[in-house]
Amino acid sequence: MGAIHDEMSKEAYEMVRKAGINNSEFRSLARAFPSMLQVNGLGNAIAFLYAKKNDQNKKDKKNEKDVKNVHDILYKEIECWTWRTLEHQQEEQAQKSENPKLPLDLMERITKLDSTGYRIYTDEIMHLCLWIKRFAEGMIKAEK
Repeated sequence: MGAIHDEMSKEAYEMVRKAGINNSEFRSLARAFPSMLQVNGLGNAIAFLYAKKNDQNKKDKKNEKDVKNVHDILYKEIECWTWRTLEHQQEEQAQKSENPKLPLDLMERITKLDSTGYRIYTDEIMHLCLWIKRFAEGMIKAEK
């Protein structure tokens, strides 16, 4: 396994750990998202997270405390990971385009990518989400 995948697995592990071992909603999203990405494509899958990420944080029905929006958690993780790891591709893309600086927001970045960059983002995000899925399945209890 390459160094980038070692780093990716550590990042995914920490993200799932922070999501919480009782967050079955996150587990469900983490399990479904790689399939969503493969079937619907990168733009549609990220647009789904983008639309859902701004939903109000909900209250946990059992404990009456705030629960973080799982779509927002996953969106931000993907956004941060791609910004840090794909920075050199982003710089190359920016030099070729009319817009010299790519935005920080993931959805906006994806809409400005050329086909090569889009494929790179798709592969990178798929690998990250597969790590997240593996850890979520192992660390978060399934709701019965």
